[in-house]
Amino acid sequence: MEEVKIKLKAIQKNIQDEDTVELVTEGSYYEKNGKQYYTYMETEISGMEGTKTLIKVSKEENKIQIIRYGEGKSTMTYILGEKTNTEYVTPYGNMDMEIHTHEVKINLDENGRGTIYLHYYLDLMGEELNNIIDIEIR
Repeated sequence: MEEVKIKLKAIQKNIQDEDTVELVTEGSYYEKNGKQYYTYMETEISGMEGTKTLIKVSKEENKIQIIRYGEGKSTMTYILGEKTNTEYVTPYGNMDMEIHTHEVKINLDENGRGTIYLHYYLDLMGEELNNIIDIEIR
């Protein structure tokens, strides 16, 4: 495993509001079976303090998975042009979500450095949220 710096910007919009969360943190990187993996701990800024996040990148499939472990658990899968379903588990109850991925841009070098860009719509309990996740890894 190698240490990396992860800069993440997440924007979520609904009809009335727009929320932006920016996080810069230290994380780890490794490659296994042709896939790239990044792990980091969430902080108070993201509202998920104490949660471990794993980002799994599959360039050939144009697929990203964001897996969270801790009080809140989820596996969110982003595949260009497809809809995927997931369950977000929280101490307050579980929520079913549908993800419709519109854009996946993976620009990572052989050392795992570069950028990941996701644009997707999240259907959460009947409300559609427009989301962008922009990740830079150094």
